[in-house]
Amino acid sequence: SQIDYSSSQVRPGLREFLKKKGEKVLSPSPWSGEKSNFEISGEDLIMSKAIPQLDSKHPFVYKTLKTRLPGILERTIEYNKETLTKDQIESIQHFLKEIVNDAPIRLISDQKEDAKEWNKVLQVCVDKKQTWTTAPWFVWETYVYRRLLQASQYWDTKLDLFKIEKSKSLIGTEQALKQRAKISTQYAGKWDYDTFRVILFQDLWGNQADGSLFTVDTIAGLGSTKGHGENTDRVLVNDTKSVWNHLNQPAKQGHRVIFFNDNSGLEIVSDLVLASYLLHSKKVSTVEFYLKPYPYFVSDANPEDVKDTIEFLISSHDKSMKELGADLKSLVKANLLKLKKEHFLASPLAMSEMPKALKEDIKSAHLLVVKGDLMYRKMLGDRMHPPQTPFKDIVSYFPCPIVSLRTCKSPVIVGMTKKVFDELSAEKKDWTCLGLHGTIHFVNSSSAR
Repeated sequence: SQIDYSSSQVRPGLREFLKKKGEKVLSPSPWSGEKSNFEISGEDLIMSKAIPQLDSKHPFVYKTLKTRLPGILERTIEYNKETLTKDQIESIQHFLKEIVNDAPIRLISDQKEDAKEWNKVLQVCVDKKQTWTTAPWFVWETYVYRRLLQASQYWDTKLDLFKIEKSKSLIGTEQALKQRAKISTQYAGKWDYDTFRVILFQDLWGNQADGSLFTVDTIAGLGSTKGHGENTDRVLVNDTKSVWNHLNQPAKQGHRVIFFNDNSGLEIVSDLVLASYLLHSKKVSTVEFYLKPYPYFVSDANPEDVKDTIEFLISSHDKSMKELGADLKSLVKANLLKLKKEHFLASPLAMSEMPKALKEDIKSAHLLVVKGDLMYRKMLGDRMHPPQTPFKDIVSYFPCPIVSLRTCKSPVIVGMTKKVFDELSAEKKDWTCLGLHGTIHFVNSSSAR
């Protein structure tokens, strides 16, 4: 074996698991096949080939490739047919044919700032002669949105192909937005566990509003919660109390909270409500949103989306929404709420391959809030770990405490008992992909360093 199982870097439970699997090859990077300029920790052993990585052999992934993605590209053209040029439309249609015809994966050709890092990953696919059906799911699904930018000449036009869809989704969830705004204005500055729990759960369920999985009409029916129960029976891992206790502890390096944000619309409003609550509680000094650098995965939020959302709230006729919008705008102006772009979050790389500069940056965070299903997949290397695998063993590469808020919209899941997993699977085989269940994982692996 090429793995040193006696190494102190390898967590004991993981060491035994890999031994049983007979693992012989350690690839430091799950997808790129090389370290590049990304730091790989000892815990990346959990990403080894002993754990299968998702590809189109899985029914949900195959459906994504053959049905969901073509549908997204077709409706994207339809939404933008009055704005896109004939050449741009034909370029997107040609790209769609590549997917439908299972063409070989190609390198990015536009030479933009992230193209070099993208092509390090894609070159492995090219060298292996991988096509859309044989390349890793995480690679080709993220690649779709990078290729769309190239096909639509985004860097010349700055056209957000998903702007219309994101706007419609925001308007369609107005009742859920009113509910969140009312709680935000009513409980601002009142730091108590019950209020925190309600707001955290609303932020969790806001993640259901995913434009890459659901249509605008479907999203319009999501996000409403009743009372304080917050669908707790559907939360399979609930570390809310641990998050609360952590936030009440003195911060070692200042009360800086970072979000790795996911969707715009209902979810980003839910993020904003949580951020406002944390800031007004005085438990947190600053909140920073690390957002996608460009239009991505249909509904993923970038800084412009957040600014537009705040203006949307301010322009509302609803008193609570208007007050929330004004409050958020003042927090941004005071630099208490910061909006940043982060290219790594839109890359095809696993979270364990985080650039050294980003890892050093988040090290001082009192808490990192990692939002959504895609980031959950990124944290797990998009690998099908046994459901009972401890979440903390996989994400111990983080240099700061984290909480993951995710509604289940893909096959990967960990940190739960096999018994519950089997029971849910017996009821509905594809339950992990429907967005009806959620997880709140808290890990403070940095405390052991």
